[in-house]
Amino acid sequence: MNTTLKVYLNHPLAVMPELATEWSACFDLRACFEPGDEIAVHNSVNEKFVRVVDEESSIYLYPKERMLIPTGLIFDLDETQSVRIHPRSSLGWKFGVTIPHSEGIVDADYIHETFILLQNNSDLAFPIAHGDRLLQAEVVEN
Repeated sequence: MNTTLKVYLNHPLAVMPELATEWSACFDLRACFEPGDEIAVHNSVNEKFVRVVDEESSIYLYPKERMLIPTGLIFDLDETQSVRIHPRSSLGWKFGVTIPHSEGIVDADYIHETFILLQNNSDLAFPIAHGDRLLQAEVVEN
């Protein structure tokens, strides 16, 4: 089934979702932020705080932390659709970074910006830069 993706760019630096290759099953979701933006973080003991994006438009996700990263995208879904968000296997394999809940779901009635939830399961800091491909997603007909 070929489903049209309708999306609003909520930030001037947001990148439209696209398939990485002709045969990709999912489109990529990218980080969207700029210097000075505040990003929500939870540490290993569930304390919530913010981390500020540095002057090079990057930020670090430290070991055992969870972070909500903006995409700059608002999906415009029909009532019969949802977006299913999946981890990129390369991030989990190479860096120990994944999504903590196995799959994210954007319901048709969610009309706000979509965020990427990442968790660092490794012992090393993981750098994230604006535009990095972090997750993959697909439109599903319910």
